[in-house]
Amino acid sequence: YSKEYVMKVKFSLSIGYPTATHKDTVELPDDLTDEQIEDEYQGWASNYIDGHWSRVQEGDEDDD
Repeated sequence: YSKEYVMKVKFSLSIGYPTATHKDTVELPDDLTDEQIEDEYQGWASNYIDGHWSRVQEGDEDDD
């Protein structure tokens, strides 16, 4: 992005514990809409989330 037309936006991600957070200040074009900024945020957040899901079989409820 051209430095002349840049805005700074703070992004943060947390799972509810004080030390389980990640924060960044990112530079984006200053003409983005809130929806476009949200798209940028979702892409940023997906770089820091590692999760999965699996079906639970009877008797396996306590297995990770």
